[in-house]
Amino acid sequence: MRLANSLLLTILLCLLGLHAQDKAKSPSPVLPGDKDKCPVCGMFVKPYPKWVTEIIYQDGTVKFFDGAKDMFKYYLHPEKYGGSKEKKIAAIYLRDYYDLDWIEAREAYFVIDSD
Repeated sequence: MRLANSLLLTILLCLLGLHAQDKAKSPSPVLPGDKDKCPVCGMFVKPYPKWVTEIIYQDGTVKFFDGAKDMFKYYLHPEKYGGSKEKKIAAIYLRDYYDLDWIEAREAYFVIDSD
């Protein structure tokens, strides 16, 4: 099971890396508004700043998520949640849990099944 989780994590990080652009060209992260909801579960995201993740498309559209798990679900199957695989991703961000700094997903470490 741990091997499968490690393999899945490696694949997800590689997929994110394929869509990540040079930092100089990436748009800046955006804070969610009061009415922004996660397209996967429908939760409002602003009340949970430590868990916010976002996908910013090249056309300026931003999708906010209440955590990395839902962001990955959307990223892998956007059409299932009202999105499109045809739209080009400009950047993917998440928040550092402790200091709330924005991190580009391609530079983050994701932990699965941690105590």
